[in-house]
Amino acid sequence: MTQSSTPTSANETVLWEGRPAARRYFLDKRIAWSLILMIAGAGLMIYAHRTQAGAPPGSPIMIAASCVLAFGIAVLLLTYWSYCSIAFTIRPHGVELREGIFSQKTETVLWNQLRGVELQRTIFDRLLGTGTIRFATGDLTRTDGQVSPHDVRLSSITEAPRVYRLVQDAISRATPTRGF
Repeated sequence: MTQSSTPTSANETVLWEGRPAARRYFLDKRIAWSLILMIAGAGLMIYAHRTQAGAPPGSPIMIAASCVLAFGIAVLLLTYWSYCSIAFTIRPHGVELREGIFSQKTETVLWNQLRGVELQRTIFDRLLGTGTIRFATGDLTRTDGQVSPHDVRLSSITEAPRVYRLVQDAISRATPTRGF
């Protein structure tokens, strides 16, 4: 994660940009754990096959182990590729989340559209030094006939409390105070 104050266009300043912490992102993905087991299982199958005397190298168990190993490596590479496709940017007017491998999706939330901002950190997040910042917009999303609030989440952020304070400062500078 990097912090930057460089202009990206004529009048646009980036306050902070980054991506999820790799250690937390891969631990969150249950697929990473299952891949470790698949690769270990394939390795054990290959080891068991090679220790059998006189077994031909093209036997069905060797082919199955090779396929499982190749599938595990392919899924692991896809997980890494999806990790590289996620980017968070905090600007003076709002926050932007970009993600996607084959089709890229960009979500922008302006500070004046927010209902609330929340910092979420589990004990596991604290141990790893990460957290999630949730931006509640008040918009509703329809999925499978269900209506639910639409939230934008910046997940697995390193130094989440510092980024949360940066967001709070940007919101206070962008929204005018009301005097009575």
